[in-house]
Amino acid sequence: MHRSRWIILSFAILLFGCGKDPGVPEKIRTDGNDLVQREVNACVENTVDSAFENGRGSEREVAISIRELTDACGAVGFDPEDASVKFGVLRELLPELLQTVVPSARTEYGDWDKVLIANAVRVLNSGGKIREALDPGSRSVVVGNVAESLTLVNAEFDLHPSLANEAQAIAMMGASWGLRGFTLSDVEVRRVLNSLSNSIDPFLASTRTFILALSRDPLANMDTVEFADSLNLDFKTKARYAKLLAQEIKKTGWLTQVFDRILQRKLTEANLDSAIDRFRKCQIDQTLCGR
Repeated sequence: MHRSRWIILSFAILLFGCGKDPGVPEKIRTDGNDLVQREVNACVENTVDSAFENGRGSEREVAISIRELTDACGAVGFDPEDASVKFGVLRELLPELLQTVVPSARTEYGDWDKVLIANAVRVLNSGGKIREALDPGSRSVVVGNVAESLTLVNAEFDLHPSLANEAQAIAMMGASWGLRGFTLSDVEVRRVLNSLSNSIDPFLASTRTFILALSRDPLANMDTVEFADSLNLDFKTKARYAKLLAQEIKKTGWLTQVFDRILQRKLTEANLDSAIDRFRKCQIDQTLCGR
């Protein structure tokens, strides 16, 4: 399996749970009857049309949320997690529902962001182009942003096998950039993933925290990107040794507050040398452990 499949597999679990297969043929799983599917589609379309009578949403909010659709159409079998719905009628409505919305951290997507991501990664996984498949008329800025971000992140991700276990978080990071209105160049995306690949071992906890921060605002964290990318073998060797000593003398506070936040604190080699010196003295004389 080619590594670019990480996106659809990860988001299928992350967004919709592991109990349903996103690749199931497009039938309503609860009934299997084409009539039920037509009734669901008709209800969704009529409900959306009614919502549009009151306006087509705003820059900060979609006209109708997935929860509202569930309330209106649940009785006829509407289930946004069902493949035939998620990749059928909801997919077709994406450009229209997101047409007025401006991507930002304050935008209320009403769970249409989850529908967009699920469909986008499905297209990407099949080798297609997200924008052409989901919004060929280029009506939605949001769709374009997410398409660009996910495509760039996915292409770069393939070059970093050390990040394989962080696939979900990195996929969410790329999608979040698009939803929040960040447009990173291919050079910037490469810098970000290079830094994560460099810091993930041995700084797993700190790197995971860093990914979350990058998801919220990549541009505000470029100084940490530079720091993470600069960590060399000598620094990592000292950090591992300091961690080993801290574990032996049960310095749990240092482990959680310093080692697990090494990127956030931007520790220097001098900081590590000082810690190693203190820990070694503690090994020899426990009366010095609290100093």
